[in-house]
Amino acid sequence: MKPKAPIQYRGPYAPVATRVPGIQICELLPHLAKRADRYAIIRSMHCSSNDHGIAGTIGLTGSEAGGASLGGQVLPGSVKATHGAVLSKVLGFTPTMPRFVTLGGRLHQGKRPISGEGGGPLGSLHDPFPARL
Repeated sequence: MKPKAPIQYRGPYAPVATRVPGIQICELLPHLAKRADRYAIIRSMHCSSNDHGIAGTIGLTGSEAGGASLGGQVLPGSVKATHGAVLSKVLGFTPTMPRFVTLGGRLHQGKRPISGEGGGPLGSLHDPFPARL
């Protein structure tokens, strides 16, 4: 969040205090605020693209291959498996309990989907379980 940034850069939501002194998160996440002593906030993520579609693919798969830009250009290469799919492959498929879950709908930038949410070359057996809110 950037609550002290100029209005054109910050979002509409206010920060709230967490259980960890000096750490604030978005007011829309009160349950996470209560549990802030149980997780880590990573603030050092960086990627080589400033295009949200391609950066989303990088974040999901670790690779820009097959990522689609905001303009619709698809980068060369096949989309890799998402991190959760790799974990599912390593741990082995179990039909009784999904290895990882996605919350909400598919990721998108505007009306364009962000590539890389599924099993990719590992197959749909390693896709996330889609939990709808």
